[in-house]
Amino acid sequence: MYIRTIAMEATYNSPSVRILTINAMNLPEEWENYSFSAPYWRLYWNAAPGAEVVWKSNRTPLRPDRLVIIPPDTAFTAKCAHRPRHLYIHFLVGSPLDAALPGVYHRPVRGDLRQIAAALASGE
Repeated sequence: MYIRTIAMEATYNSPSVRILTINAMNLPEEWENYSFSAPYWRLYWNAAPGAEVVWKSNRTPLRPDRLVIIPPDTAFTAKCAHRPRHLYIHFLVGSPLDAALPGVYHRPVRGDLRQIAAALASGE
């Protein structure tokens, strides 16, 4: 049986994703007031509250119930009252998302996704 996929390929344009690093650590003291900016995307998830990122005076807490997503070339600082377990993924994304505006965005994380983030953060 022959399945024609040319029409689907022409109408479905999925951005490419290249993962640069996936790691987890307890946030170090050096994270406090550190200034970040890089030419890649960042995805953060913390196993417990106690840290936040600040972009243009907007504070975004890093918590177990949310993923924080930061586009390339977004200059932000970090605040850290505690040293929670911190999962981070650095990655590149192709068109059309490669033209995203700087900012700090967050999305709720529940159920299976939260369990996956917790497993990655713990090294299981």
